[in-house]
Amino acid sequence: MEQIRLDLKDKAKAEGFSLTILAFMVKAVCKILKDFPDFNSSLDPDGENLIQKDYINIGFAANTDKGLMVPVIKGADQKDLFDIARELSELSKLARNGKIKLEDLQGGTFTISSLGSFGGTAFTPIINAPEVAILGVARSQVRPVFIKGQFLPRLILPVSLSYDHRVIDGVGGIQFTTELKNTLEDPSSFLDNLEAKDD
Repeated sequence: MEQIRLDLKDKAKAEGFSLTILAFMVKAVCKILKDFPDFNSSLDPDGENLIQKDYINIGFAANTDKGLMVPVIKGADQKDLFDIARELSELSKLARNGKIKLEDLQGGTFTISSLGSFGGTAFTPIINAPEVAILGVARSQVRPVFIKGQFLPRLILPVSLSYDHRVIDGVGGIQFTTELKNTLEDPSSFLDNLEAKDD
C-alpha cells in the first residue's frame, strides 16, 4: 500500500492535494463496513434501538486552532481514492481556516482519527456519538518483524478500535481489525485497477 501511495503521490500533488495514508484507510474501511454493518450504525437517544445505515459517511479528525473537528466525507464508499484524498485536503483546510460549514461536520456514520503526524505509537480514540465505533491510526514506523527465522524490516501501521459494547462485543472488534489488516495488505481488494497503478 505504501509503495502505491509513493507511486501516485506526485500525480496527486500535480492535481493540488496530498495523497496520505488516511485516504487509503477511508477506502479500506468503506469496503469493510459493508461486511460489518453494525459498525456503520447508530443508537437512538434512548439507546434501545440500533439504526443501521445504508450509506457510508466517514468522519475524520482535523486539528485546528480551536481543537479537533470532525469533517465528514459523505458517500465515501462511492468515491475513488483521489476523490477522497482531494476532499480530505479541502475539508481539512476549511476546518483550519474556520470556514467549514456545519453541514460538513454532520451526518457521520463512522470516524477515523489519524494522529500519526503528531507522533506516538498508539492512542485510545473516543467514540463520536451517536456513532458506535471509531478507528484510531497512529504513526507508521519501520520495525523488525520475525519472519521465517529472521528479522526483516517492515512498515508497521498501529491502529486501535473503540466501540460501544451495547452493540459490538470483543469478538466483533477483533474480526473487524483482522479484516482491516488483511484488506490493507491487499490494496487490490479495495482499489480498482486504475487506482492501483500510475497512469
